[in-house]
Amino acid sequence: MEEEIKQENHETQNEITKEELLEKLSNLEKEYEAQKERCLKLESLLRVSNEKLVSLQKELEQLKEHYRKEREHLKKYGHESMVKDMLDVIDNFERAIAQFGNMESLDQNTKNILLGIDMIYKDLKNILKKHGVEELELKGQIFDPTIAEAVDTIQDDNLGPDEIAEVITKGYRLYDKVIRAGRVVVNVAREEIT
Repeated sequence: MEEEIKQENHETQNEITKEELLEKLSNLEKEYEAQKERCLKLESLLRVSNEKLVSLQKELEQLKEHYRKEREHLKKYGHESMVKDMLDVIDNFERAIAQFGNMESLDQNTKNILLGIDMIYKDLKNILKKHGVEELELKGQIFDPTIAEAVDTIQDDNLGPDEIAEVITKGYRLYDKVIRAGRVVVNVAREEIT
């Protein structure tokens, strides 16, 4: 009889163990589903975060490129305003030098002053050239409104139509940008009378 009681106790323990196991299994399945759902949410969050990261990296690269171009532009053209002001000084030097005409008729002191003015003028032009400023060669060229402004016209059969006959004010370019259009006189063709 003792064996039967032991066997019944053992079976009861086994049945409890099975119920406990089933309950534990059920709890584990619920936990697994909860963790699985949490993983899916984390994967979704990770995907969105990665997309944002890629987008921000592209934006950063675009900003870097924009600022690089802006720095280059400032380095190249940042002194444009000062250069334009200096062109007026160049014009005044040219007018002063032209006023003296023939140096042979001048006394030595005046010649020395004029030579000094000419040296300063040439030094100033060399400095501007070193910083990318070039004088536009306009006389004898076909008129181009992007680099010159026609202030007058003439009719000369010795010149071609739209040829620049005279430069009133020189034009200048800073690297590839016209910073002052030349003021010119343009030849126009005579109209034929029919």
